[in-house]
Amino acid sequence: MLTAPNWSAIGSSTAFSAFAGVLAALMFAAMVLLLSREVQITPVERGSIEKPLAFMFGSFFSLIVAAFLFAAMSGERQSGSQTKQYVEGSLAALVLSIGVVQTAVALAWLLSQRKQVGMPLELSRRIVDATIVIAAFFLTGVGLSPLSYIHPDWIGSVTLAVWLVAGTLVAASVPVGWWAQRLAVERPGETAGVSPVAMRSRRVTLHARELDQIVRYVNLAGVGIAVSLALAWNLISGADDKTLRWLYEFPGVLLLVVYGVLAFGWFAALESCFPKPNQKAS
Repeated sequence: MLTAPNWSAIGSSTAFSAFAGVLAALMFAAMVLLLSREVQITPVERGSIEKPLAFMFGSFFSLIVAAFLFAAMSGERQSGSQTKQYVEGSLAALVLSIGVVQTAVALAWLLSQRKQVGMPLELSRRIVDATIVIAAFFLTGVGLSPLSYIHPDWIGSVTLAVWLVAGTLVAASVPVGWWAQRLAVERPGETAGVSPVAMRSRRVTLHARELDQIVRYVNLAGVGIAVSLALAWNLISGADDKTLRWLYEFPGVLLLVVYGVLAFGWFAALESCFPKPNQKAS
């Protein structure tokens, strides 16, 4: 993917659009089936589907936006748009990655809500981790593809090293998300004079409240990121290759760093929202 002549973002855009569209359709069907089933069971059996639905809605929106952006890319000419196609493709790919990871997290919360907190929940976490790692190297591979011809003096091993380092840094969001989830939410002064049993109960309550806020903000941020990337894509679609080559020179390369930081922060935030093995949706 790092050698531009061997892979075309525009040539692959039709397949990516179909992929995102199919996932969006499946997510819509899952939301309808889940809501229909909740009407037929008692409140005790029902529990709360607030968190699974929040991630499902966010995933559905991101996948729809990704399908639209890739579909729009498929109508462009491949000749004379070398740098442009990879810049556009990197924006659409990030929206698609957001939707795919949100889908995996939504499944994990649904398993948690249904009290499947053993091996299924643990496996779902590994799937989320694997999805983030794949997305990290995919995103950096698309974004850094123009380096192979913008800097022809670079030997292949240098370009490969840049891609591996960038992909590894974005994939490091997985352990950072684990660490963020394990942070204590207990605030100083709130446990003074409280018995150990009550302290543990209060800590659980504080964690639930904190997690509710994190889930809310993460999904709202996901919608905002998807909209922002779609607007940026529309602006870039009117630029030419000569203008966009500036992104791969200093100081334009700082925008690519911002892109990587955005992906890193988003993936880490999703990891921090993951339900704990002994925790069900509340």
